[in-house]
Amino acid sequence: MSKLMEDLDVEDYMPLFKEERDIEHARKENKARIRTLRKVGKKKAIALANKLDKCQPEDKCGSPACAECNWLARRLHTRQMRRIFKMSAKQFHVCIVPIEFYFKPRALRQINVKRLKDTLRKQIARVGIKRVLIVGGIEVEYKFKRKRMCLHWHLIFGNCTKGDIEKLRRYYPNHREMKKSPIKPGEENRVYQYGIKNSTFGKNPHNRKPKRPYPKIHAEHLYLLDRHTFHDLMFMRGVRFNGGKLGIIKKSDLDQKTRNEKRPLRKAF
Repeated sequence: MSKLMEDLDVEDYMPLFKEERDIEHARKENKARIRTLRKVGKKKAIALANKLDKCQPEDKCGSPACAECNWLARRLHTRQMRRIFKMSAKQFHVCIVPIEFYFKPRALRQINVKRLKDTLRKQIARVGIKRVLIVGGIEVEYKFKRKRMCLHWHLIFGNCTKGDIEKLRRYYPNHREMKKSPIKPGEENRVYQYGIKNSTFGKNPHNRKPKRPYPKIHAEHLYLLDRHTFHDLMFMRGVRFNGGKLGIIKKSDLDQKTRNEKRPLRKAF
């Protein structure tokens, strides 16, 4: 048994919700990504394929482009979210899909995630949303009909009302740009993972099950993920660790433990 498996609790490998796929599926997905990158054949793609191929339980690569590391990071993230939101009586899942967030696949190379987060943070401040816990992340999905990559936010709002969230309609007036729904009891583990997904699968034109885009398109998304850390791709407001920030998932956390008991969580206010 690997060191990683020995260090994890039994809970860490139990399904967090009914529909969740296990780590074996993540490993198969990683192999599929490696094949995709090798098909592209460029130096950048081959280098990333080799990086994912060398990812081992005892020595994780720590890249968001790695399906197995992402699987472990989602579980660590979910555990942290349960602890910070457990005192929030009302929680909402908000999906924001700005119209200008549709890009050609190659345009992902110029995406500045930090600037996107700063823009969202300023919008929240300008509409007067205060003392609200917000944690989420950015997801990328390929739209086959538009032949575009769609970037969108998955955010969890705590300690707030529907009225607080509706203030953001100032920037997202179209109902398709922003959708909100209350999180029902028992759905937390599933919804908390929305903001840290890294799948490029999108709905195909025939409304069948989501499928993988063409290798060159899929590779552009993997490049974007590999340029960032898990923390870079997350958005946080009103949440802190005593010694850092929620969401800093280090390579060592994936190598040894997905628990983070040494750094207690607290709210920022």
